[in-house]
Amino acid sequence: MDIRLALAFLHVAASLVWISGGVSTVLTGVLRKARASADEQVAQLQSLTYLGIHFFFPATVVAVGSGLALVYISPKGWEPFAVLGLLGAAATLAFNALILHPTGRRAVAVAKKRGTIAALIELKRFSRLAKFDLALRVAVVAIMILKPEWTDYGALSALAAILAIGALVSFAD
Repeated sequence: MDIRLALAFLHVAASLVWISGGVSTVLTGVLRKARASADEQVAQLQSLTYLGIHFFFPATVVAVGSGLALVYISPKGWEPFAVLGLLGAAATLAFNALILHPTGRRAVAVAKKRGTIAALIELKRFSRLAKFDLALRVAVVAIMILKPEWTDYGALSALAAILAIGALVSFAD
């Protein structure tokens, strides 16, 4: 197996874990909201934050790193889809590290300090942010499938629509 094939395999495997992190977070939130007590919701969020730090976040770093390595060794170099995909994956990495994970940790801290009922506002905020994070991830997957050029206005508009719909679903109430 040559280096490019090994990197591609690593990139796809890490990307699958990365996208499954977003899907599982949103699905857990939907199920949590519908069926779980406040105590169960906080316990599920604790599990998600643990998985996020120890499993999903490292997979994102590996996906971005292997993607960068693939671009670096590629004879075609910095194609538009690669630049957009890496920027999108890096955006989710930053979004998770700086916004989503701290929100989850804050909800767990509120639950410990003031009780699980008091944490429901933070849990709702976490769920909204997780939905937007999933929209970012879907946009990156769409980039990697569509492989748009800078002049593919239809594909680029579709990506913008994914993000706009994600924002509306996540933040409109």
